[in-house]
Amino acid sequence: MHYYQFNIGDYASHANHLTEIEDLGFRRLLDLYYLTESPLPGDIKSVCRLVRMREFEHEISQVLAEFFVFEDGVWVNKRADEEIKAFRAKAQVARANGRKGGRPKTQSKPKANPEETQRVNLANPEETQSKAKQEPRTINQEPIETHTPYQAIVSAYEERLPMLPRIKVLTDSRKRHMKARWAKAVKQGKGMDYFEGFFDYVAQSEFLTTGSFCNLEWLMKEANFVKVIEGNYHGKA
Repeated sequence: MHYYQFNIGDYASHANHLTEIEDLGFRRLLDLYYLTESPLPGDIKSVCRLVRMREFEHEISQVLAEFFVFEDGVWVNKRADEEIKAFRAKAQVARANGRKGGRPKTQSKPKANPEETQRVNLANPEETQSKAKQEPRTINQEPIETHTPYQAIVSAYEERLPMLPRIKVLTDSRKRHMKARWAKAVKQGKGMDYFEGFFDYVAQSEFLTTGSFCNLEWLMKEANFVKVIEGNYHGKA
């Protein structure tokens, strides 16, 4: 896992008595646990080496004894195991949806009868007829930035790719890449379904879903976006 939820209040209520070194050690132990998605080695020296705290065996031992359980030769954290289990289940669902071509599309609403929905200005029928002759308004008639659904794209990304890093800050760089991809999609008559399908397709690639380089900004860059669509990262181990 390259991401896990961190509840500051919950952590503080359990760890506010720790020394600075113990606190640092606890955070690094949790990071290692979630990153490897597995219990920590039973040997204290090995654990200290993995978290880069070789000179603090006593502090690391204290933290392990308090927050972890020694079972079958390894150090286990029950809370972390539950989070990892939930993460894997969600990731499996995303991959399954990807193999099926994405989540089932919702049925579109039947088109309204223009004769029934058109409002007539009884005071001036000619005005109603004049408006009816106007060309339909399209998304291209207004600045594309006002129509770029940044949050919808982020939500689709996080829902379909829970194994990849979450978006905490929507930076100008990220918005610029998302805007460019959205503008091109709109010109081709595509919308959010296109991006949802794109993220579902990404979920099918083990190379992308396990690579530390892959995130929303990387995916939205034009060169990478095109390579993904062309299947360059599918079938790679």
